[in-house]
Amino acid sequence: MSPILVGPLAVAGISTVLAFIIALLDKFLNNYGQLNVSINGGKKSLSVKGGSPLLGTLAAEGIFVPSRLLRGLQVQGPHGRRPPPAH
Repeated sequence: MSPILVGPLAVAGISTVLAFIIALLDKFLNNYGQLNVSINGGKKSLSVKGGSPLLGTLAAEGIFVPSRLLRGLQVQGPHGRRPPPAH
């Protein structure tokens, strides 16, 4: 087989295997249980399934928020702990 084909095929194969491993680890290691979303300092609280996008979840509950305003929302995990802030 030509070296011109072997290189790209090897990179594609390795990338596919790594993506598959990452997808499996994500499925088994992350906890996507019920989450509590507190809105406006607790004036309204939603219990939603984890793992779904926050804006989509809020829209499904009839709450439409511009993405720049999401800093005021607090999400608590299934054990009452807040997830670490994204940097």
